Amino acid sequence: MTFYADGWNFNTSIENESVLKPLCERVEQHLQIPKEPRLYRYFARTEDPVLLQANGEHYRGFYCHVSEKTELPSYLLWCL
Repeated sequence: MTFYADGWNFNTSIENESVLKPLCERVEQHLQIPKEPRLYRYFARTEDPVLLQANGEHYRGFYCHVSEKTELPSYLLWCL
């Protein structure tokens, strides 16, 4: 399973990885994503209460620049 070092974290969900990674890779081919800072993708297996509280009830993802890392939950800070 793809793990954190390459910018993908599926939270041990093989199903999410097999479905979401190919879709993300297809979309990312059409975007100009800079090499630095690197892109990190985190996929929660269930609703993430910390991110839900921080981003509101309708969030489905977010972009965070490295300089904003203090706004991330402690369990995601190491990815930066």
